Amino acid sequence: MSQHISYQRPESAAPWTPEETAEWLKLRATLTTGPQSGKGRRVVFDIEGNGILRAEGSMSACDTMWCIGAGDIDTGERFYWGVDIGPDSIADGLRFLADVDLALAHNGIGYDYQILEELYPWWRRPAKAWDTLVLAKII
Repeated sequence: MSQHISYQRPESAAPWTPEETAEWLKLRATLTTGPQSGKGRRVVFDIEGNGILRAEGSMSACDTMWCIGAGDIDTGERFYWGVDIGPDSIADGLRFLADVDLALAHNGIGYDYQILEELYPWWRRPAKAWDTLVLAKII
């Protein structure tokens, strides 16, 4: 079951133009959120947080996860979990990602997987957790 998704820009951001507002409302209508099963799915995903990774071996500057977006590469379904939806939304997205058959993230090894494991120690990567940045270099 999908939930209503809302989004507020930070006060420091410029106001949305009418075109940006229309584009967000159009996109929002296509997204699924809330508890979902990742079993059997192959997904590409991305996360957004408040910082970046520091030098190898040190803690990241990221201490807050804002959202997770994912797309099922077989069905075309698009998913979203974020702090703007509610306090359990990110955890719902993490459970979804932990259950997928294949997770693809661009720079996943260099960012996404590390940040998720640092901020959510209970979370485990799926058995097939690939990085499209690495794949692009070897193809």
